[in-house]
Amino acid sequence: MTAAPASPGGTGGAAIDRWISDFLSYLEFEKGLSQNTVAAYRRDLNLWREFCRATRRKPTAAGPEDVTEFLKRLRAGDAPASKKFAPASVARALVALRSFYRFAVGEELIDHDPTATVGSPKRPRSIPKAISLEQVERLLESPGDEPLGLRDRAILETLYGSGLRISELVGLDVDDVDVPGGNVLVRSGKGGK
Repeated sequence: MTAAPASPGGTGGAAIDRWISDFLSYLEFEKGLSQNTVAAYRRDLNLWREFCRATRRKPTAAGPEDVTEFLKRLRAGDAPASKKFAPASVARALVALRSFYRFAVGEELIDHDPTATVGSPKRPRSIPKAISLEQVERLLESPGDEPLGLRDRAILETLYGSGLRISELVGLDVDDVDVPGGNVLVRSGKGGK
């Protein structure tokens, strides 16, 4: 499935259109990615193509500086983006470009990957929002009084009262719980410490 390289003087429009079409078919039929994922890649690659056309860059001969400029424009909401992209969306666009150019190199359509040296954008870490005391009380009262409800309430109260992770709670053995003493032995970290 090797396409002829774009002519040196043009923007490589016909070649890039064909490559994107082949790449999306590869994702869908060979890699088995979901329709939503393929659609997201299509949107991101269409934005890349629009960026290259608008800035008269040749996508078949793009360099890292072109990719960096594209991502910068997505973050700022400049053309081809119609609004500012969230950090996660910018990261997804970079993943789409990386996958596309790796595919193109693997198919010997081009001999370099312009995304290879582009660093992933840093995604801000958000602080979890705590729920109100009233919401906690409603949550703890919701399971009911039947046996499964009592079990669920015990799980919720243990999680809330101890700060355990769900994986730590699931990993508890009966011998790890000291009901009369009100203690729970949690083994976590390296070596079950």
